Amino acid sequence: MRREKSFKIKIISITLCILALLWMLAIFLLSSQNGEQTARASGGLAQTIAEILYRQPTEQQIGQVHVVLRKSAHIGLFFILGVLSYAAAANTLGRLRPNKRWPSLVLALVLTSACGFFDEWHKQFIGGRHFDTGETLLNIACGILGVLLAFAAGLWMLRRKNRKRLPDTAAGN
Repeated sequence: MRREKSFKIKIISITLCILALLWMLAIFLLSSQNGEQTARASGGLAQTIAEILYRQPTEQQIGQVHVVLRKSAHIGLFFILGVLSYAAAANTLGRLRPNKRWPSLVLALVLTSACGFFDEWHKQFIGGRHFDTGETLLNIACGILGVLLAFAAGLWMLRRKNRKRLPDTAAGN
C-alpha cells in the first residue's frame, strides 16, 4: 500500500514536470514563428472575433481586437506556465522537504520569470519579430501571478487537509 502511494506520487511529479516542459516548448515554438506567420495566425483570428463582435468591423476595430488577442495570449500562456511550474516544483522539491514550501516557490518564480524574459529576448533573432520590454514585463508578471495563486491554493488545500485530520475539540467540550 505504501509502495503504491509512493509510486503514484512519483508518477504525478514526473507528469507535472513533463507538462511544464512541454508548455515551455509550446511557448518557444509559438515565439519562433516569424513576423508574417504570427501576424497571419493572430490576424485571422482577430478578424473572426471582430466580425462576431461587430457586424462589419472597421480596420481600427480589427486592430483593437488584435492587440487584445495578442496580449491575452501572453497572459494565458505565462499564467499557466506559472501554475505548472509551481505544481511541478512543489511535487518534486516539496516531497523532499515537506515542511519547507519556499524552495519550490523560489524555483517556480525564477524559472517562470526567466522563461518570460527569454521568450522575448530570443524574438530579436527571428525575422519580423523584436524584443518588447512591455511584453517581457507582462510575461513575468503573469507567470508570477500564476505561481503565487498556485502556491496559495496549495497552502489552502494543505490547511484544509490538516483541519480534517484534527479532532473537533469544540464538539467534545
